Order: sequence, then C-alpha cells, then structure tokens
Amino acid sequence: MSNNLSWFTKGLVGALLAVLGFTSCEVEEPIPTYTLTTTSTPAEGGKITISPQVPNHPEGSQVTLTPEPNENWVFKQWEGDATGSTTPLQITMTSNKAITGVFVKRDYPLNIKIEGEGTVEEKIVTNPSGREYPHGTTVELTPKPKEGWEFEGWEGDLTGKESPKRILVDKQKNVTAKFERKKFLIHTIKVENAPKNMGSVHAIYYLRNNKEYIIDGSVNWNDPSNATLPLFRIRRGETQWVVENIFSNVDLSDIRNHEMLKNGEGFAIGDHGPEWPNLPWPHSNLYVGKFSGDNITWEKVSENKSFYHDIAVGDLNSDGVLDVAGAHLGTRFGNPDDPHVYFGNGNGTYKEQLSVLPPGDFPGGCCGDTEIFDFDGDSKNELIGIGGGTSYPNTSIKIWKFNASTQNFQQSKYISNPIPTLAPQTGSYSNLQKGNVSPTGGFTGNMPTNKRFYDLNKDGKKDMILESDGLTLWYNQGNETFTPFRLNEQGKDLGAYFENYYAMSGFDVIDIENDNDPDIVTRIFTFGNPNTTTGIDLRKLIYINDQGSFDRLTSTDYFLSNAQLGQQYPNALRAIVRNGYLWFIGPSFKNDGAGPYRIMLEVQTDIPASYWYESQ
Repeated sequence: MSNNLSWFTKGLVGALLAVLGFTSCEVEEPIPTYTLTTTSTPAEGGKITISPQVPNHPEGSQVTLTPEPNENWVFKQWEGDATGSTTPLQITMTSNKAITGVFVKRDYPLNIKIEGEGTVEEKIVTNPSGREYPHGTTVELTPKPKEGWEFEGWEGDLTGKESPKRILVDKQKNVTAKFERKKFLIHTIKVENAPKNMGSVHAIYYLRNNKEYIIDGSVNWNDPSNATLPLFRIRRGETQWVVENIFSNVDLSDIRNHEMLKNGEGFAIGDHGPEWPNLPWPHSNLYVGKFSGDNITWEKVSENKSFYHDIAVGDLNSDGVLDVAGAHLGTRFGNPDDPHVYFGNGNGTYKEQLSVLPPGDFPGGCCGDTEIFDFDGDSKNELIGIGGGTSYPNTSIKIWKFNASTQNFQQSKYISNPIPTLAPQTGSYSNLQKGNVSPTGGFTGNMPTNKRFYDLNKDGKKDMILESDGLTLWYNQGNETFTPFRLNEQGKDLGAYFENYYAMSGFDVIDIENDNDPDIVTRIFTFGNPNTTTGIDLRKLIYINDQGSFDRLTSTDYFLSNAQLGQQYPNALRAIVRNGYLWFIGPSFKNDGAGPYRIMLEVQTDIPASYWYESQ
C-alpha cells in the first residue's frame, strides 16, 4: 500500500513539474518601447507638444506632435524622422525617432484679426527669396474654432468661407477670421446609479454653491408597485450626473408643481400622486424644503394627503411667517376649503386652517392652481384660486383677502374671461441679439421662478401668465381688469406653423438676450414616437418678449434632427441657464452595446440668457 502511494505521489509531482515547465515556456516577450526626441529650430521660434507625454512609447503606438509658434513666428516644416508640414502630425512608433520642427520669422506684413473664439494657423507655402524676405510670400491660413464655435468666413483681403485658404503677401494685407457659436451642441451625460423611473417635467433644477442639482420623483404611473418610491436628488459632476440623495423620509413620490422660496432659500412641492387607470389614487402631500449648505431640511406641511395639483407660498396673515396653500381639485378630506390653507408656526411646522374660506366655489368646484400674491397693491398678500370646476371654456379667478378680526378669508374679487382663440402668429422674430451675454454668468437675481405674475409690457402693472388649455397671457388694464391673449394650444402649440405633437406642462420665465424683458420657455413632456417624428424644434418652446409682444424665431437653426439626437428622445425637456446661455435638458435612455442606461440629454444653444427673478 505504501509503495503504491509512493508511486502515485512521485507521478503526481512529476506531472505537476511537467505542467509548470510547459507553462514557463508560455511567458510573453515584453513589447519593445522607443524614445521620441523633438527639437525646435531655431529654439526661440516655438515648441513642439507631444501627446501622450511619456518617456517611452510602446511599439505600434500612435503619437501626436503639435507645433506651437511663439509670437511673430510661423511653423514651416518637419525635418529628421518626419517630413512635410502637416499639423498636427500623427506618427507610429516603430523605432527611436528624432524629429525637428522648423519655425521661420514672421516678417511678411500680414495682420490677422479674430472675431469670436478661435485661432488662425499660418503656414508658409512659398517664399521666393528665403526665410527672411518679407514680400512675395504665399501663406496658407487655416481657421481653428474653439470647441462649441464654428468658422463663419473671411473678411478684409480674404473673402468667402474656404478653409484652408492661401493669400499672397505682396504688400501689407489685413484679414479678419470670423467665428460664431454653434447654434446648438448636443451632449449626452450618463446618470450614474439612476432610478428606474425619472424624468418628470416638473423636476426641480437649481444651482447651489456653484453646483447643479435636480430633484425628481421615481413613481411609475403604470406600475402601482412603485407607488412609494421616494424623491431623489442628482448632482452634475464633470463627466456625469450622480445620484446623491434618496429622500426616503419624505412622503412624496413625484412632483406635480413647485415654487422657489423668496430669496432662493429653498422650494415648496405639491404633488397629487399617480393617476392609475384601474386602482384608487393614493394622493400625496405638500412639503417645504429649505437649503442648509448643500443639504436640504424638509418640512411637512399637509396633515392629510390630497390631490394637490398646485402649491403657493407667502405670508397670508401678515405675521411675517411663511404660509402655504395647496389647490386640490375637490379632494377635501374633512376640510371643505379649496385651496387648503396652512399657516406657518415659525418653527418649521404648519397648522391646517379648517373652513376659513367662504362657502361656494366656482361652478363645479375650485381650483386647478393657486397663488399667494399682493393682487390689489395694498402691501398685503391675497389668496388666489385659478380655474377648475366647470368654468371651461372660461378661465376663472377668485381672490380672497384675510380678515384678521374674524380669522378667516373673504372674497374680494371674481374674474371670469373666455379663453381667447389662438392669435395668428408667423414666427417673425428675427432680431435675436447674440452678443448680449450676461457678465454675471447668466444668474440675475436669486433663483429661477415659474410664478405667474410679471410686468410683461413694462407699464408698471403686473400681468398674469396662465395655463388654460395652453398658455395665455392676461394683460393688466388697471382696476383689476385684464385682457387675455393666447400663445398656444395644449398639444398643438402654434397649429399649422409647427408640428402638432408637443404637450406642455409648466413654464419658466427667463430673460433671453438679457434685455430686461421677461421671456417664456415652456416645459415639454412628450415628443411622440421618434419613428414618426422628424426631430425636436426648440423654437416651439421659446416665446420672445419684445416690450410686451411675444413671437417666435424665424430661424430654423434650432431644429434637432433624429440623426443629431441619435434617436435619444427625452422624457421631458426644460430650459436652464448655464454660463450665460440658454440650455435644454431632459433624461433619456442610451444603448451603445453596454445595455440601456440613463443619460441626461443636454442641448447647449448660442442664445444668451439669464434667470429672471421678481420678488413676490
């Protein structure tokens, strides 16, 4: 037995040695590496940059050489292990290489002026009398736009848009290279660890401590099992959006409407929950979120869930403390009032006010929307109910004033106007000012606002922006009378002038062109089937205010085709201001072979803009 075991052990050891010996023969030979030496001649002429910048380059690797002439010098050619004048130069490392970049003194009288963002590369093509002779030199000029810009053409002693273009310097020549921002750039930014459901048209975008945030809901209206998924917050990093917070202690799963607090100190959210087709609706709550550094302190406002369609904040009882109103479309839950009113206690808590509104709503009930605003100019806010019930096709507005003696509200005004028919518009606005970029980086005031009261025509009276089967403007004529004007139709926009597949829900007031006119950019939440649509026309979202008269751009340069979008259609699209320009952002999916994953589609335009803020 022991002899057999000894034989087996020896055999096993021998087999292992054989395997190890065989394996040792499979060690790969190291990949050869080579050195690359560059020289500038003359030394004062410029330098050569190498990418990648490493001591040794593996065999077969690609290296890029870029000449950078000093002032009054021009790159002429390569010498040594490279020839010609191509820039930048791509070489393949198959041996040690030594390459010289030859620069020549720029003595020819050619003056180049740059308009916009970019540079012009000069290359001497012919010089009949040697390097130093200034006259009779032929120079090739190549425009190099900065990222996000494009070459528009030559002016002066060169014309046209040809690139590169040659010029004979037989006397002093003056050339202007004109660069313009691209009309738009499309960026797809990954959302790391994104929830399965995101992309509410009412998501909250804000800027805090130079960081960009979005708060969104994760409920799926088609899946009741996702009813309690919480709000979340994402932050934009350098290369991607990152989920930073899951607000599991906040009893909200979506955002129906929101309002930024005065002075940008936070926001208020109203939500009604998902509208399931075959199950009872769960309803939802009102919350206030206040900024604390980069964090948020949440304050629950509502005591009972309801179908909260809109929210408003302000001081209703003149005690200096923030109050909240929530319009709920008739879901009363023990409180007959609509809107529901919550007085702030000053310590982050709120008390529901029961039966403080006079009985008798609009015909059929109130209200779809609500506001807290000094409507009559007496320095005291009123409670305003907007729409709802059976007032359609009229838009109805009811205003209540708080009576400190009786501690309830009394109706002070009732307005009911027919929703106007769509005014004919031709999209004739062609005077878009591109150079008026905000010196503050596009951040005027405190925070963006989608409140409804603005002086649209600079007559000293606050006008109203309402959503009534589309977007309507109510121009204040004084004495609490208004003349309504329709901008678009829900789901149709401008009828035959634009394609009929955009559905609007909400808007932002943004100062386009920085001309101190409050302009309107709508929020869009569906673009139809990408297989049957041709793209997204950003003109359909932008209403430019020119001293109270609104119109659209004539330019078709802001149409995003299917090919440019890569078939990545966002769930919703809304406007933001970034670095002094108008952007549009919206979540979508991308599938590039690594499986579908969430992205943020970001469209950068060349339209200067800043946030509009009016103290309410």
